[in-house]
Amino acid sequence: PDVFSTFLYEGTGANRSIVNGIDLTEGGLVWIKDRDSGSRAHYLFDSENLAAPNYNQYLSSNDTDAIYSASGTGNGLGGAFTSNGFPVQGNHSSSGQDYVSWTFRKAEKFFDVVTYTGNGTQNRTISHNLGSDVGMMLIKKTSGSANWIVYHRGIGATNYLELDNDSQANDYHFFQDTTPTSTQFTIHSNSKVNQNGETYVAYLFAHNNNDGEFGPDSDQDIISCGSVNASST
Repeated sequence: PDVFSTFLYEGTGANRSIVNGIDLTEGGLVWIKDRDSGSRAHYLFDSENLAAPNYNQYLSSNDTDAIYSASGTGNGLGGAFTSNGFPVQGNHSSSGQDYVSWTFRKAEKFFDVVTYTGNGTQNRTISHNLGSDVGMMLIKKTSGSANWIVYHRGIGATNYLELDNDSQANDYHFFQDTTPTSTQFTIHSNSKVNQNGETYVAYLFAHNNNDGEFGPDSDQDIISCGSVNASST
C-alpha cells in the first residue's frame, strides 16, 4: 500500500475531503502549509494527538509552543483521518489559497509516531515500531513550550539540531550518545525530551539500506536519510 503523498490543492472556502490514496486509519502524520501566506504556520496533525470529537489538536514546526487546541473551525482539521486521506476546513481551505500537504502513514521501515510521558531519568529507552534503522527523529514536548529536538543519522547521536531555528548542530546528550536501534531510542532527563510528568511526541523516519519492503515485489527501498558536504567555492 502507499505510505507517502505530497498533495497540492486549492482552498474552496468550504469543508472538503483531501483524497490522496493514503490509508490513515493505521495512523500517521499530516503536515499542511498554505503556500500563498508566509505568515501562516506549518500545521502538523498526527494520529496520536488528533483527539475526537473536535479533531482540533496540532503542532507547528516553526514555533516552540505546546500542542494547540484550536477553537471553532479556524485551525482544526475538522474530522478524523480516513482510509484514503483526510478532511480540511477553515484556514486549511481558504478560498483561492494554494496549499501543500505531506502525508506519512505509519508503516514498518518507513514512519512511526510515538507518544510518552516524561519521568526525568537519564538513559531512558522508548520503544518504537520502525523495525529498521532510524534515519531521522523529531521530538516535541506537547504539554509545554520547548524546542523541537532533532536526531539525524548524518550528525550522529552525540549531536542534535533544532527544527524551529537555524542554529548549527550542537553537542549535547539528548540521546545519551546512543544510536537508536530498530526497536527503541534512548533519551536524557533534559526537560526538552523527558521532564517528569510532561508529555511528548516523537516522529521517526526510517533509513532503508537495501532492506526496504516496498514495491510490487516487497524488496524496494523508499526512504533514506543522508548528508552532503557543501563546497565553499
